[in-house]
Amino acid sequence: MGATMSSFPPTAMKIVYRGTVAIAADAASGTATITAVDTTKSFLVSGEWTMNRNGSTPDIRDYLPMIVLTDSTTVTASVASGAADIITMPYQVVEFN
Repeated sequence: MGATMSSFPPTAMKIVYRGTVAIAADAASGTATITAVDTTKSFLVSGEWTMNRNGSTPDIRDYLPMIVLTDSTTVTASVASGAADIITMPYQVVEFN
């Protein structure tokens, strides 16, 4: 089974927003604000997340972050329970014309 990459004409993409969402120590979520996008023409891609460990031994089930485009201006990252460490989650939101 193989995969192929497709390229889009330059006019297909309207804009790409890149940033990070930080989930503070002992918090269950964090948010980032972007300029409004049309959610029917946009998608979110997450990057490799990092954790600033404070000497704890994490249970990956509690620390594995989820990231979503909550609405037209908000990207939200969350974990199952408040993590004792800071988690940083990079993202890209792509909007098409």
